[in-house]
Amino acid sequence: MVYYVQSSLFGLLILSIVYLEIRKSNIDLNLNQFLFRALIISTALLLIIEMVLNLINGLIFDNSRFWLSLVVMLFYILNPLPPALWVLFAEKWMDRRTKINKFVVYSVVGLYSVHVIASVISLFNGQMFIITNDNVYRRGQFYILMVMLMIGYLIFASIRIFMKRKMLSKSEFITLLSFAFPALLGGMIQSLFFGVSILWKSVSVSILIIFIKLQNFDMYMDHLTGLWNRRKLQQFFDNFSHDTFKNQMMGGIMIDVDHFKMINDRHGHIVGDKVLSEVAQILKQTFNKEDFVCRYGGDEFVVILYIKNQNDLESCIVRLKKNLDKFNVMSQHPFDVNLSVGYDIVNLSLQTQSEIYLSSLDKKMYENKLRHRQSAQDHSVYF
Repeated sequence: MVYYVQSSLFGLLILSIVYLEIRKSNIDLNLNQFLFRALIISTALLLIIEMVLNLINGLIFDNSRFWLSLVVMLFYILNPLPPALWVLFAEKWMDRRTKINKFVVYSVVGLYSVHVIASVISLFNGQMFIITNDNVYRRGQFYILMVMLMIGYLIFASIRIFMKRKMLSKSEFITLLSFAFPALLGGMIQSLFFGVSILWKSVSVSILIIFIKLQNFDMYMDHLTGLWNRRKLQQFFDNFSHDTFKNQMMGGIMIDVDHFKMINDRHGHIVGDKVLSEVAQILKQTFNKEDFVCRYGGDEFVVILYIKNQNDLESCIVRLKKNLDKFNVMSQHPFDVNLSVGYDIVNLSLQTQSEIYLSSLDKKMYENKLRHRQSAQDHSVYF
């Protein structure tokens, strides 16, 4: 009995720390704050209800059967809620600039609603759970359906994350996937061994790990575009290992949205923000997950990638032009989005300072912009 109380309190302590840190730092979590808070609160409620269930299970007191039945029903109702919220959270994270996929929402909510109804009905037919005459909780014959629903949510979220992996950085991909593994492991152990209570403690630890990772993302991510920000770019340069990359070359690309001030002035800042988000998506489509893509500031973007030779870098520029042309054909804007680009390569063994390198890229980009205005063409690409 002491074990159940101590372990539940441990999980509640973890969740309380995370929740208070969210409120203290007012972390944005890319518009997912409501879903993440709901995930924390629902897990905390499950820990409390599970602790109460273990304390009163088998005890006889006034209205003991009623209270145990109520606690078990609430426990069953809430069990699939954190996995369901995780599906929605992951979905919103991956499409944080758009609305959540309606099919996903309807599927998650619909299945959960059926489960809630089945849990309430089980008070009378004992299909999901049973309360014996000596006031002891037992699993019903359809208990496995709740387990399957919970596992189904986690597997579904993992599949969606895998399907959209190209939209995510490597760190995001690993972080989003990592939530499911402790929950699945804890759930399987708890399902196989009646009386073992580790699932929601495992989920509490998962939430703590996810929160730490998300804090890092929030600090280094540009919320409008979903790309890394300038602070992350500086960290990227600071972490260079010249010994590791002494036989490789670093390619850099600086990109600027042409006539961006005019777009804001004529069409409004909402349209301007949308253009920046669309350019970010074009960059994600063009470059690999291993490449570093960031919003440098305003309407400027920087891409850093490791290449073998000049041809690799120029191939990326050509691919970017094709993706931009494709976007402009499909776009509903009354204008084309054009980009000025400056690019260069640096041998990392030279240990070139990042400020000098970025200044060189900026100069090449600006020269490219001027040449286009003068209707000149050269190997620096304008599009």
